[in-house]
Amino acid sequence: AGRSAIRASYPISEAPSDIRRSEEAAEVLRARDDRARVIALGGDLFFAGSESVVREISRLERTVELVVLDVRRVDDVSGIAITMLRRLRDQFAEHDRALVLVDTAGIVSARLEGVPSFPTRRAAVEHCEEELLRRYGAHLPVRSAVAVEDSTALASLAPEDVAALVARMESRSYD
Repeated sequence: AGRSAIRASYPISEAPSDIRRSEEAAEVLRARDDRARVIALGGDLFFAGSESVVREISRLERTVELVVLDVRRVDDVSGIAITMLRRLRDQFAEHDRALVLVDTAGIVSARLEGVPSFPTRRAAVEHCEEELLRRYGAHLPVRSAVAVEDSTALASLAPEDVAALVARMESRSYD
């Protein structure tokens, strides 16, 4: 049966990672959110399903540089599907584009070498965000330290509680 294997397709900005970013880095990602896309797949990837996936990816704007293929709901993958994905991987590489996999079971990643694979969608999206920042955020300042009050560990506290905690802290260093 020629059913589409595509379950969803959306930019990474619709489901970003949980990484707390500087305002400058967040702005870079907002400005480039159309350059990375998640495509969730399901069912069996035989010839017809694979062809619909390749066709969908081929229709993407050339500005899309990173495509996350979420194959966690794929049941079975044929040899022709792997061959088609390898060709797609190679074509992407020629244009400085990349495929990224979300593949908990290793159903595709074990047979598709050279493609980064992650166990969760969040980890794959984080990878894409880091790649976009590497490409477009090279001008951003690199922080060597984060102020205590800006730490994500204290994000759930009220500002007055953070201030009270910081007031009780003292800096120490050890060899």
